[in-house]
Amino acid sequence: MIHKILTWCGGYVIVRLPGDQAERFINICRTKGIFWWKVRWQRQGQYVYGCMKRTDYYKLRPVVQKTGVFPVVKERIGGYFWLRRGIARASFWCGILSMLCILFLLAGRIWGIEVSGQSYHTKDSILRYLESEDVYGGMAGKDVVCSEIEAKLRKKYQDIGWASVEKSGSKLYVRLDEVLLQKKKHKKVPASLVAENSGTVLSIVTKTGTAKVRAGDQVKEGQKLISEKVKIVGDNEEVVAKKHVRAAGTVVLQSVYHYEDSLKKQYQKRKITGKSRTIYQINIKNHDLFLYNPLKSLESYEKYDIIREGGQVCPFLSCRFPVFVWKKTFREIQQEKSRYSQEEAAKLLTGRFDYYRQQMTEKGCYDLEGELVIREQGDCFVGEADIVYSKKQKKYQQF
Repeated sequence: MIHKILTWCGGYVIVRLPGDQAERFINICRTKGIFWWKVRWQRQGQYVYGCMKRTDYYKLRPVVQKTGVFPVVKERIGGYFWLRRGIARASFWCGILSMLCILFLLAGRIWGIEVSGQSYHTKDSILRYLESEDVYGGMAGKDVVCSEIEAKLRKKYQDIGWASVEKSGSKLYVRLDEVLLQKKKHKKVPASLVAENSGTVLSIVTKTGTAKVRAGDQVKEGQKLISEKVKIVGDNEEVVAKKHVRAAGTVVLQSVYHYEDSLKKQYQKRKITGKSRTIYQINIKNHDLFLYNPLKSLESYEKYDIIREGGQVCPFLSCRFPVFVWKKTFREIQQEKSRYSQEEAAKLLTGRFDYYRQQMTEKGCYDLEGELVIREQGDCFVGEADIVYSKKQKKYQQF
């Protein structure tokens, strides 16, 4: 086995000889210490093929001169010839070697920081703190000490009860577990619960304080609903003292809001001409590099839209390497006078009305009722509606 390996490393060749003189040629080689193996006849005895060492092939000159037979090399096999072919492609192998070196250098660095388990603190704030402690994407992996990073996180954030930092491959995993801190007890300032808007009291439930209205009463904006004054009555039903507290309770008012919106009949309609120009912008640490200057080719564009696509390159490398690539498309537009039809105006005004109702719902209003009525008034379309809604009162005022 070792003999075969050494032979392959040194290289050997497959040689072809004429069949009628092959026997005499091989016998002379044996007398001179040149060995053949895997000798075989092919093509009905016209040729003889055999294997011999590369170094032995160079010793055949005296045999060739004596016999007049020239051995033809049909194939070169072994490590020696493989290296020679590789040297002929030196640039290719240099590229392979350079790629392996780069991979080896990059494999020893951190190319991503993943933060999980946080709820109150954002991922960006955690990464910025790690950045200030020289823990960032692109740093050498040998400089990462997980236990020290865990201790710094627990010391910096008092609401983090458990922190785990693990290095796996070229990525750093930061896992956090936040705990609920005991909320500080703030001194409650005495205040009365007042009405945010005028309306009708649907229901009232008093926890602390003195109720000033009943269900069904009409109230105005700013009127007291639950007073902060509490009377302390003695055994003989006489008021012996008055105490000021912070009113608490649930009061629901039903109010009416008059909604009104208008839309002019004539407007400037935007029309895309079809002319456009695309540029690429590279932003490195607030420095812009344009691969194409749009100002020279867009001087004739009076107005245009800008569509921007792209973002940060490799955002997992944290904020130490802020590289952004943007693709900007400038589309020429023209404005021409146009006029809304009644159907178009109704669609736009209804959309605005629905959006306003959605905003009211987000502010705590519910049971919204009311339909939008659209009419023409001069050069405008006007939409009006009386919105009836209910809302829990949360406004306090000190007296």
